[in-house]
Amino acid sequence: MQQRKKNKITLLTSFIQNTKSTYVQTGQELKKYIKKLEMPYSNWYNFDDLEMEKRISKLAQGSKPNSEELQGFALWLFKDSTQWRKFFFPNERATYTFIRQIYNDEINNIFSSKELNQKLQQKLTLFTKSKIKNGVNHHSTTAIELTYIILGLLNFKMLDELRLGKNNEKEDLQKYAIDWINTNLYSNSPLVEQLTTQLRNTLDLDHNRKKELEKVVLRQLISVL
Repeated sequence: MQQRKKNKITLLTSFIQNTKSTYVQTGQELKKYIKKLEMPYSNWYNFDDLEMEKRISKLAQGSKPNSEELQGFALWLFKDSTQWRKFFFPNERATYTFIRQIYNDEINNIFSSKELNQKLQQKLTLFTKSKIKNGVNHHSTTAIELTYIILGLLNFKMLDELRLGKNNEKEDLQKYAIDWINTNLYSNSPLVEQLTTQLRNTLDLDHNRKKELEKVVLRQLISVL
């Protein structure tokens, strides 16, 4: 049996990595279910064993499955081709991990860039509590702009705590931001449960919507600050 490369990305990737079947056997089974979808055309209709093995191997290493593969695997594993979204956010724990990854990456991205950090400092002097959330839900608002708003809200929160005597001195904003997510986000929280549904609904069968998924996460974090 082939040596699986452990690169767990989705429930589907994990299934392929851990199944006792060979890549060829997995491919043969998937091909059977893709045929049941009765699509007008699929490359899988003409795949031989070598081509199936190569394709399943790529999926096992984290390659993005196409629409027919997602639906075929969903029909096989969930008995329903429309349930393909379960592969990406199968439970709250997976959503929690995704939220943490997006949040930490965006925060670190700003503080590790001289240009982005300088822009943050400018925005912190211009933000007001009454207008800081303006434009949050506009479709053109980027993940970086949403992260600026998160940091602005956390900065206001930190200053309020200082004013009320909860802290004796102003903390480093990056450290405060990381401490905030570590303290306030739990895998079984209502926010994570809500985001699991929202993220699944944001997925698109035929297009990569990673940037949209990131913005869904950041907007929900803004809503609780």
